[in-house]
Amino acid sequence: FRIVRLPDGVDQNEWMASHVIALFEHVNALRGSVSEMCTVATCPTMSYSGVSKLSWVDEKGKKHAYSAAQYMDSALSQCEQKCDDAVLFPTKHGQPFPMQFPQSVASLTRLLWQCIGHLYERHWKHIESLNLVPQAALVFEHLARFSQEFSLLDAVEQKRIDAVVFVVRPPVLEGTVPTPEF
Repeated sequence: FRIVRLPDGVDQNEWMASHVIALFEHVNALRGSVSEMCTVATCPTMSYSGVSKLSWVDEKGKKHAYSAAQYMDSALSQCEQKCDDAVLFPTKHGQPFPMQFPQSVASLTRLLWQCIGHLYERHWKHIESLNLVPQAALVFEHLARFSQEFSLLDAVEQKRIDAVVFVVRPPVLEGTVPTPEF
């Protein structure tokens, strides 16, 4: 998947920053498209492909049993806050990225995967009814290849996202990713 490969002469942190910001915007848009269908009543717990219940862990390390909507709101707010942080994502020419930047991108990627994984697991029919399958499938593919290219998800999570991509991949992308082993 060449779209995520680091081109010659491009700073890796700049490249990763551009991709994670774009992915955040796309996941946030998809989440917004189904927000009326993902409520405390319809999704009382956060779940996604392969994970039946996920708790939100706040900045103090305290776990919270949020609904999926609350979890995704928290996750996407955290992503937005980090993407807007000029220390983490420098905006001035020559300003260096912090040492922990790759770990921060990995954390953001994991949150984005959890959000879009929930949309697949619980709201795919809504995505279909809104005629957003091609867009959603491309976001899945982009996130999966980005995380794979830069080793941003652990092996278990990468296998989960690859399995979802295999199911939702548009025919035009057939053959671009090896078939996952189930």
